[in-house]
Amino acid sequence: MQHLKRFLLTTALFLVACVGTDFIAEPAMTVPARIVIAPTNTAVEVGKTTGFQAVYYDNQGIQIPDVALQWSSSDPNIASIDTTGQASGHDTGQTKITARARGVTSGAAILTVVANPNQVARVVVVPDSGNIGIG
Repeated sequence: MQHLKRFLLTTALFLVACVGTDFIAEPAMTVPARIVIAPTNTAVEVGKTTGFQAVYYDNQGIQIPDVALQWSSSDPNIASIDTTGQASGHDTGQTKITARARGVTSGAAILTVVANPNQVARVVVVPDSGNIGIG
């Protein structure tokens, strides 16, 4: 009887010791940090300004507010851009606008500078139907 009590007590203690939560350290999913510029394609007249905005996302995809951005134009003779994202048109042509922060550079937005606003055309393609035929 004494052996049975010891066996049951030992088994009970062993089972109680096994109960708990196991934590498995899984690495957090990360993505490259990125900067998204808007608009991605716009036009401005010579002598006028237009604005760009940029959003910085960290390596977990979380938007980080108030990140200091460094704006640049691929051709400052065509258009320049200030620290607030305001681009000024100087001469006709196209330039690429980018933003940089924390070692990350955005994709380029295209800025077209025109002498006459009537030079800018916008084409919108609308399908006749929302259905696509099979085959």
